[in-house]
Amino acid sequence: MLLEVALHLTDQYEKELEAFTVLSLHNRITFKYIIKISHYELVTNQNIIQCVPSIRQQFSNVLFGAGTIYNFTALNRHQFLANELDFVTLFIHPQAHAFDDHSILETTEAHRDVVKSAQDIHDAIPIHASPITLRK
Repeated sequence: MLLEVALHLTDQYEKELEAFTVLSLHNRITFKYIIKISHYELVTNQNIIQCVPSIRQQFSNVLFGAGTIYNFTALNRHQFLANELDFVTLFIHPQAHAFDDHSILETTEAHRDVVKSAQDIHDAIPIHASPITLRK
């Protein structure tokens, strides 16, 4: 079984990444994706992204991503260098501006545009829009 894990890292990210790596390797956990998220920031801190090459040595077949647990606005306003990443991630919640059923259903067509805009920011890096939730 291949897993996807989102690591919500604090300013102690180096210790947290080391503990995660030791625990994962000790238990022989196989991941498909590892997403690095800054716990207290709108987007993943650039220093955390720069740690990808060192942790990639331990997880050679894993795809690494970073981004935001918020929405496209956070990703757009707080851009980062994604050259160490395999993908960029953002959450989508269709009720950002209105909560009635009709408005939520109308926004589904706009999700494609949101992903396209994220791709324009992070040229040639895949975008993972996940999860899509009905809450912020």
